[in-house]
Amino acid sequence: MLRQLPPTKRARQGSVTTEAAVCLPVLVSIVFGAMQACDTIHLQHVATLAAYEGTLAASAADATRTRIRNRANNLLNSLKVTGAQVSISPNVANLAQLAPGTLVTVTVTAPVKQNLSGPAFFSVLSQLRAAGVTSR
Repeated sequence: MLRQLPPTKRARQGSVTTEAAVCLPVLVSIVFGAMQACDTIHLQHVATLAAYEGTLAASAADATRTRIRNRANNLLNSLKVTGAQVSISPNVANLAQLAPGTLVTVTVTAPVKQNLSGPAFFSVLSQLRAAGVTSR
């Protein structure tokens, strides 16, 4: 025979279940939202570092477009960023031909959804962009 609980204990058990049903999805959303925000911040930081590495390569006397791209892509690959694009401006074949003092811009663009550790529930950004500028 089952023993019946007093009415106050039964009421408390029902309210605990209801509170858990309401609060648990909110807490899970906060946790996954925080994880996705951290992934996005990390991706922005990596794109900025890759643009910086590219500008360091661009400031060298013997800089070439291939060396600049390779230096930025090496950093992106080592940190497992996929789908990133590195662009260099001005668009000249040989950077050694640029006049001294000419600004060279290295821009790194990375897609956000490809580089998240989990599913993209909260992502509003499609891609992140970072740029570095140096003079020749």
